[in-house]
Amino acid sequence: MGYKIISNKKRHGAMTLPEMMVAIALGSIVFLAVGSLTLYSARSFSSMVNYSDLNQTSRTSLDYMTLGIRQSRGLQSRTPTNLVFKLDAAGSNLLTYTWNQSSKTLFQVTTTGTNIVTDTLLTNCTFWTNETFQRNTVSNSFALVSTTNPALTKLIQLNWTCAERRVNATNTESIQSMKIVIRKKG
Repeated sequence: MGYKIISNKKRHGAMTLPEMMVAIALGSIVFLAVGSLTLYSARSFSSMVNYSDLNQTSRTSLDYMTLGIRQSRGLQSRTPTNLVFKLDAAGSNLLTYTWNQSSKTLFQVTTTGTNIVTDTLLTNCTFWTNETFQRNTVSNSFALVSTTNPALTKLIQLNWTCAERRVNATNTESIQSMKIVIRKKG
């Protein structure tokens, strides 16, 4: 009687070279995709933080300037880089906004008697302009009448651009424009 030997041998082989190359190629593609997505997300997040900071600074500056200009007694003088407002009827107390183009900084200087307070409102301010207008509009339109006479000025338009660059971020810019009405006159 013969015995029949039944073998349950299964093939236990290692990966072949072509299988290994395909696995490495697929793994590399997945790794590159995840790495690119991570890098792109980090740059986007950094840019968003940059925009948020610039807008917060511009908003705070806008609030300070609006409060000061609206409470002033009128414009005393104006140049492309300076605005000087009277804080009292006599014009002895002044509120000045000065843009220093070389340092890219906008300053607010409040002069009351012998007390002078200087605050930095904007830094990295690459562009700043101011325009003055009368109260009335051009006939048959909503356009305001421009003026160079400080005594006739009722509305101030300010425009500025601030830029900033952080590590791993592209340059970001915040462009602001506002019109402020002088409420008190005289």
